[in-house]
Amino acid sequence: FELAAEGAPRAGTGVATRWARAKVESLTDTLHENADPESVRRAVIGVAIPFGIVTRYTSLVAVEEFPTATGDSVPVRVANGQPLGLTLPGDLPQGGTAEPLLLLAGIVLAGLGGACLLRLRRPA
Repeated sequence: FELAAEGAPRAGTGVATRWARAKVESLTDTLHENADPESVRRAVIGVAIPFGIVTRYTSLVAVEEFPTATGDSVPVRVANGQPLGLTLPGDLPQGGTAEPLLLLAGIVLAGLGGACLLRLRRPA
């Protein structure tokens, strides 16, 4: 049973997403019929991007609209000290703090120090 509809469905509706996925599947099926891979790729991208679906040629990327880290960027280096070619913000994100880590380190070091003192005071 086929139902004819005029034009493509509007993006953002469930019907539109189902239509886009079916269209992409139909386009990729033509690869098995010796269709030109480059033209199929372009057609799939042309459908996938407006409808926001993931295909073998497209993916979704999260982009932060409001950066939470401020300050100067710090170059990222790999183990051998060579620059990796990208930079990251030097400060922690807004509201982020190193205090929990420092508190934990202080507690661990105090505990180790106390254990060493008890060991030294105990007769052998």
